[in-house]
Amino acid sequence: MPLEPGSRVGPYEILAPLGRGGMGEVFRARDARLRREVAIKALPDAFARDAERRARFEREARLLGALNHANIATLYGIEEAGSVVYLVLELIEGEGLEQKLAGGALPFDEALGVASQIAAGLEAAHGAGIIHRDLKPSNVKVRPDGAVKVLDFGIARMADDPTASDDTNTPTITSGGTGTGVVLGTAAYMSPEQARGRPLDRRTDVFSFGCLLYECLTGQRAFKGQTVSDTMASILTAEPDWTAAGADVPPRLNSLLRRCLQKDPARRLRDIGDARLEIEEIRAEGSGARGPSRPVGGVTPSGRLRAPLLWGLAGLLAGALLVFAGLRLTGRGRDTSPGQPVRAVLPLPEGVQVRWGAQPNLAISPDGSTVVFRGRGEKGPQGFFRQRLSGGEAELIPGTQGGFSAFFSPDGEWLGFTTISELKKVALSGGQPIRVAELPPVSQGATWMSDGSIVVARSSNNGLYRVSAAGGRLERFVPLDAARGEHALNWPQELPGGRGILVTIVRGEDFQDLSSAEAAVVELPSGRRRVLIERSTFARFVPPGWLVFVRGGAVFAARLDPRSLRVEGTPVALREPLALGASQGTVAVDGTRDGTLVYVSGPRTLERKRSIVLLDRHGRESGLLLAPGDWDYPAFSPDGRRIAVVKCTGESCKLHVFDRERGVLSPLATEPGRFFSPVWSPDGREVAFSHLMSEDPRAAMRAADGSGTIRPLATSGENAEFPNAISPDGRWLLYTVSYDTDRGGTRRRGTADIWIVPVDGSSPARPWFESPSRECSASISPEGRWVAYVSDETGRTEVYVRSFPDAGAKLKISQDGGIEPVWTRGGGEIVFRDEQRFLAAEFRAGEAPAAGTPRVLFSAPLASGGGWDDVPRLYDVTGGGDEIVAMREEATVTPEHRIGLLTNWTAGLEPSARK
Repeated sequence: MPLEPGSRVGPYEILAPLGRGGMGEVFRARDARLRREVAIKALPDAFARDAERRARFEREARLLGALNHANIATLYGIEEAGSVVYLVLELIEGEGLEQKLAGGALPFDEALGVASQIAAGLEAAHGAGIIHRDLKPSNVKVRPDGAVKVLDFGIARMADDPTASDDTNTPTITSGGTGTGVVLGTAAYMSPEQARGRPLDRRTDVFSFGCLLYECLTGQRAFKGQTVSDTMASILTAEPDWTAAGADVPPRLNSLLRRCLQKDPARRLRDIGDARLEIEEIRAEGSGARGPSRPVGGVTPSGRLRAPLLWGLAGLLAGALLVFAGLRLTGRGRDTSPGQPVRAVLPLPEGVQVRWGAQPNLAISPDGSTVVFRGRGEKGPQGFFRQRLSGGEAELIPGTQGGFSAFFSPDGEWLGFTTISELKKVALSGGQPIRVAELPPVSQGATWMSDGSIVVARSSNNGLYRVSAAGGRLERFVPLDAARGEHALNWPQELPGGRGILVTIVRGEDFQDLSSAEAAVVELPSGRRRVLIERSTFARFVPPGWLVFVRGGAVFAARLDPRSLRVEGTPVALREPLALGASQGTVAVDGTRDGTLVYVSGPRTLERKRSIVLLDRHGRESGLLLAPGDWDYPAFSPDGRRIAVVKCTGESCKLHVFDRERGVLSPLATEPGRFFSPVWSPDGREVAFSHLMSEDPRAAMRAADGSGTIRPLATSGENAEFPNAISPDGRWLLYTVSYDTDRGGTRRRGTADIWIVPVDGSSPARPWFESPSRECSASISPEGRWVAYVSDETGRTEVYVRSFPDAGAKLKISQDGGIEPVWTRGGGEIVFRDEQRFLAAEFRAGEAPAAGTPRVLFSAPLASGGGWDDVPRLYDVTGGGDEIVAMREEATVTPEHRIGLLTNWTAGLEPSARK
């Protein structure tokens, strides 16, 4: 419906038109209820009938509703009249940046002030996973009081939403036509990747921001042309006139501009927050005047106070000043009084990124002097890094590669952590990690108790276990309460005084279902549960008496009395952009006794995405079988017409069968628990697999059409089991046993053997081949006389062959390492992998079997086991050896995360929570 002055939209009276753009018309209106003026944005009638335009318009509403920041125009609500949708927005009085720049360059200090506030608004949007994609002067307004507002997220989209359509090649270079193939954005401010119509991440906003900053300083556009095509060509091939701003531009500012305007996103400034920090520091150093940049000897906050004074006021260390050499304060610098929170960001060494997933891989020492986080360098190993807050660069703690869930000892002298197979500790003073105990896979956190023991959630569907910090065997400490429907006690943390352990209780038959999870205290010594917060997927106690918890994708804080173990006041959502684990609803956060909060900030971690692809023997893709998802363990049926595959959603992994001829994916096993490692019977009527329901995966079978019940096999049942192959006569199953118990001192965790069990359960399971080394990934030849398998007896994994059913002398097949062998071509060939190479070796049977020299078929960056070489192969080959099914990792942008520090953090909470 057309809007005219005097007409109404709900309670809003239209006063006058304000403007028109490619995504809608804007009107000044009056809110009759609240007696304030607002802006009403309506989709033009011409576009209301366009489903794509309307979808983008409604997406703007969702995006704006997710943002609440002083430098972003606020969304008040949504109104509908007939088929037309209206946004009710904050009315921003003042001058558009486009009008201000019409008179030329801004005064130097004003230019930096405007740019700093634009960067702050973008930083908030990026922290919520939103990229603007149309940043330009007409989308920025400056109020009379100098406050800057970023407008019009009409073509923005969630940067971490893998389901959002990538409409990078949709219209709006101009407000006119909508021709197919025209890219979004305004030409003069586009990034090169946007101009090329390529996938975008938040670095596209960094480039556009650089264009704005350049224009504010010079009064000229960074990239110019007589036509849109000329302008885009300039963006793609030309450099701005770096002399336009004058020779007295501070070198730091000139460097910042160059980093923002790099054409290659990989070389561009990665985080708009760093641009804001740089600008604020330049302003503080130069006092508003241009001139050479002077060296910075410590932290320079956005106000004019130096970091030691700020941290002293914040009370990080009573009676002392803590100098944070290299830390950058991220506050706006307008209020640095002791009663206000003070924010800081830990600088990371060049090339080091925070590695954040479901595990809360972050801890701060009890005295607040050291932060430990899990990170990875561009070329270096992944492990825990230590950052001393007294200064210096973060350094890798030797021997912590593959570590998760860091936690400090009460005295702060030791760091504990888990790996996929062990519970370890390492002295902060130096030295190699020490093994405390063996662990099964997928442990869910640990805590160092005040009595000198360590309590660990032994696996992701179990109770709590305890072991002396000096080392020993894990003993059950707190069993699950079946009467309460408990299926897991995750993320333990000892509460002050040793009166209880904070845990997340997961209920129900399926331990991956977090819908009913709750934060609770296991009271000691009684073991009685006291529920603190319902519908909470993760909780952390933060001294002196706070509970930080996750509910529904948001992070809250509530007062917790450690003596009564009761929550007081009303929980309040934290304003900090804490990153959430994508699958388990966890948050990386920790606190010190004196009121400092440390956390990982940034968007929610992206889920893993893989495509199931078909390849020929030369590595050429001949088909995309299944669209991107979290797939695992594809396995051809004997006739090659079906593929058994595991599909995961978060931590829940179910088994399916894909019919290649019909293109239909059907469920095979979707019962509670997780499924791994499908293996077909020779007649294609059954599938064997691992089923994780209790402490370890167990071998089981089911009809391939999904009928009947899951039939557990009569295995030893002491350790994790992964089916490898069924013999051609259908009698025997070979499976890998991955040890997490020591079997009387003869097997320690980290080794594996190949076992055999009759499918009909007529006799007990027994080892087929065992040794002190690791053996796994068995494959039986088509005639049933030979087994190819993997062993690390030489110090690295190699492929060998032994006779079957009795394991005779071995024949080495691979020459320079190998994993995941598969028999093809009637037993005359063995295909295997070595890193990203696919190789094949001829095999000649007989009294003296022999093998040919392995030859490389092709190399391809396809998904591999990621270090879990106990499990069967992550690809498969048809019996004829001509088709290969594998998983291709999709090229998604991993969200960048930062480590934030917040002193006096509770001062930012609402009074109802603080009381």
